[in-house]
Parts: sequence; C-alpha cells; structure tokens
Amino acid sequence: MAVTAPKFREQTLWHPRCFKCTTCDELLVDLTYCVHDDQIYCERHYAEMLKPRCSACDEVGTHPLPS
Repeated sequence: MAVTAPKFREQTLWHPRCFKCTTCDELLVDLTYCVHDDQIYCERHYAEMLKPRCSACDEVGTHPLPS
C-alpha cells in the first residue's frame, strides 16, 4: 500500500506511516495536507507559516494592540 500526493509536481509515493507533517509528525493519510517548498504539512502548521498564531488566544493572524 502506498500514499500518493497529487499536490506534488512529480509522482511521489510514501508509506502510509511516512506521510506526516514535517513540523508535528501527525499522520496525514486521512487528513488534508499542504505542500510548501517540497515539504508536507498539516493544515495548522501550513497556516502558521503564512500567518503566525496569537500567543494570547491561539487564533491565526495578528490582533491590534490595545492603546
């Protein structure tokens, strides 16, 4: 059994146990995956690369600072 990832330019196959997030090692066989710089990420860690999470509330994006 092998996992294919159509989001990669070339046909690449993985063992199911090897198809995991580069950051957290979460298995992605039955989950949505993202690709950045030829690395595989879960949706959470891919989003964090684009917009960091707020340390206070853990939501993606920044909040205005109180004045």
